[in-house]
Amino acid sequence: MVEEMEKSVEPECGSRQCDRVEAFEDEGGDGPETHVPVGEEELRGWLALGAVRGLSGHGAVRLVNRYGTPQSLIDACRAGIVPDGVRPKLAAAIGGYDDWKWVDAELEAAHKAEVTLLAYSDYRYPQLLKEIPDPPHLLYLRGSGVGALGAASVGVVGTRLATGYGRKISESIAFDLAGLGIVIISGGARGCDSSAHRGALKAGGPTIAVLGTGVDIVYPKEHARLYEEVMQGGLLVSEFSMSTPPAQYNFPRRNRIISGLSLGVLIAEAPVRSGALMTARFALEQNREVFAVPGSVVSDQSRGANRLLKEGAALVESAADIVEVLSLRLVGFEGVPTQPTAPVREETSDKARSKTGETETAGEAASKEPEVNLSLSPDESLVFGCLGSEPVQIDTIIESSGLGAAGVSTVLLGLELRGLVSQMPGKSFVKRF
Repeated sequence: MVEEMEKSVEPECGSRQCDRVEAFEDEGGDGPETHVPVGEEELRGWLALGAVRGLSGHGAVRLVNRYGTPQSLIDACRAGIVPDGVRPKLAAAIGGYDDWKWVDAELEAAHKAEVTLLAYSDYRYPQLLKEIPDPPHLLYLRGSGVGALGAASVGVVGTRLATGYGRKISESIAFDLAGLGIVIISGGARGCDSSAHRGALKAGGPTIAVLGTGVDIVYPKEHARLYEEVMQGGLLVSEFSMSTPPAQYNFPRRNRIISGLSLGVLIAEAPVRSGALMTARFALEQNREVFAVPGSVVSDQSRGANRLLKEGAALVESAADIVEVLSLRLVGFEGVPTQPTAPVREETSDKARSKTGETETAGEAASKEPEVNLSLSPDESLVFGCLGSEPVQIDTIIESSGLGAAGVSTVLLGLELRGLVSQMPGKSFVKRF
């Protein structure tokens, strides 16, 4: 649909309606927020606006931002008011919308399929997505992980015709990122996308599949089981109405949502002509980080990713490379813990302690406060045990732990995000308690 607006729209409202405008007007992130749930009547209005020919989703958002609610906008146009920047023909179409039978059928279909409709005006609508130039006015969500929309997320995408290398790197990096509490977002397609979802699932983390169909459509058909697994802790997401079949022009539109929900996007493997490269372009337009995995110079499936690297994308060999670039955006981000959550005892390896030269007397041990334990993995326990209250150089940690530079970097970044470790000048690290 084509948006037919250029100027801002002035509200036509009484005092109660203006109060609603003030609560809703937060498109730029500077206005007041509201935690009033969006009710069924408001959802009906959003559905109606989405069905008006000639009105884009973002055009609907901008108009409702001025009028307060979808129904207020419809009523104003029905009364003959032509909002500034809107052509009379479009205003007449908004005011003359009358297919409420379809609207109610859509709501009923969503209810039967246990699908949540999330309007732009809903407080649960992800703030990151509001920042893009053309956010969808309505999202269809299917699954149990609505909270994942507010978590730190990274998009992992690539070609459908992935090589073994592309599938392996997509799954491996997604697995490591998910292990750090980062939500993996991809497109639910064959190849790199499905491998990324599976990597996140293997790590026990939620993952979000953004679809180019309705959320009640499985495409491709062989991904029925994968979709079910995604929905267990994550989400299927779409801006398309129920039962929308796959269509070529739908998938480029969904790519902007993948990048829009993410802090950064990794292109795992992609030829020169690839939807994944379109996602990278959207990411750049949305001020997101773009990452790429280098591939063989003789492989057509890697030429697109290699070109991105030439153009300035961050080179990625492991999840640690992504977390390092995103560290400032991740710290304090909702959904990523930055402080320990439970003051319980944590056992430190005597072997690791001796390697760092850290010693303590029996009296010192007795006077120490209980340490923190967040169910550390074996590698995390080993690295954590190399640290103390004085800074320890990363080279010393690598030598003491025996995990190698890449492994230690990944573990340290994860511990830092969880608030257990602080980085000091000169690539040194200390415990935070």
